[in-house]
Amino acid sequence: DLVVSQMGEMNVPGDSLLSFYDEEGKLLLNLETGLHDIDALAYSPKGYLYALDFAWSDTSQGGLFRLDASREDGKQAVKTSKVTSLDKPTAMVFGDDGTLYVTVIGSAAEGSETPGGKLLKITGGL
Repeated sequence: DLVVSQMGEMNVPGDSLLSFYDEEGKLLLNLETGLHDIDALAYSPKGYLYALDFAWSDTSQGGLFRLDASREDGKQAVKTSKVTSLDKPTAMVFGDDGTLYVTVIGSAAEGSETPGGKLLKITGGL
């Protein structure tokens, strides 16, 4: 099976979805996440699913989130837990040792000629 994120409209908060497809490309399930604009998904070596939310309409709400299966009114749902705030995250990958590497566009200091982009290393048993 395959899981993908659907960012939704950049000016509509909280409309990102998780979509699950079978091997033949048939949509199995769409789940609301409550996140704004998911732009990356990755499974950790421990099997947990993580998402980066850019949050275009309010980038101060962006960050790294863990997505867990849950039930709501008897239906399958997603529980999101914020791991950390991030300044305009764009991509991520897990190393074999569980270290998470995340790129962020970030914000350059006013008047600075130095770009705000960074590569972050996140450890801690994700």
